Amino acid sequence: MERRNRYTLLSGAALAVIMLIGCGGGSRNVTVTVPPKVDLKAHNTIGIIEFSSNEQQGDLQQFATQRFVQTMQSSQPGVRVLELGSEKRVLASVKHQELDVDAIEAIGKKYRVDALVTGDLDISQVKPKVRLSTSLRSLKSLSAQANVEASLTARLMETQSGATLWTNSARETASVAHVNLASVGGDFGAGSPEDAYGSLLQGLVTRTTHDFRPTYEQRRIPN
Repeated sequence: MERRNRYTLLSGAALAVIMLIGCGGGSRNVTVTVPPKVDLKAHNTIGIIEFSSNEQQGDLQQFATQRFVQTMQSSQPGVRVLELGSEKRVLASVKHQELDVDAIEAIGKKYRVDALVTGDLDISQVKPKVRLSTSLRSLKSLSAQANVEASLTARLMETQSGATLWTNSARETASVAHVNLASVGGDFGAGSPEDAYGSLLQGLVTRTTHDFRPTYEQRRIPN
């Protein structure tokens, strides 16, 4: 009986070892880095033209362009970006009237950039929330908080051929800071484009530049 019990114990121990060995030959989850879809460093220097916009108040175009450049360089540190100024100024410098293939090639040669980024920001006010006052004096500074819908479209083009290498767009609706309705056309009640549209623009830029950033995913690999 004692020998049988001892045999049973040894058999159980052996089975446990076999199970452990089998488990050791399985797989496990690891986090891997997936390279960005668009490799900006493939270009020696990238030129960027100040974004255009239907909203002309303040320095909104310049602010949007700066946010885009910052996101490019934080996504892929070391990317060389040359800020060229407004489209009007750049076209005048290469003696062209519009940003066509010939103009893109001329810009590449003049500024020695391998690729060119352009962008267009479209902002439309919707559903203003006006604050009314019974005081005639306060009506002079009547203000409203507006929900605005905005879209950002960006494009990366090769200057040697004028071909589009990448393009993306994003659209968002958000509530922005107070806008003064008393002045002609309104102005930024918050004091600057950054105060009024900063959060909205950052969301648009982040979504538009998604292809510039590496991503991370879980994969199963054998042990």
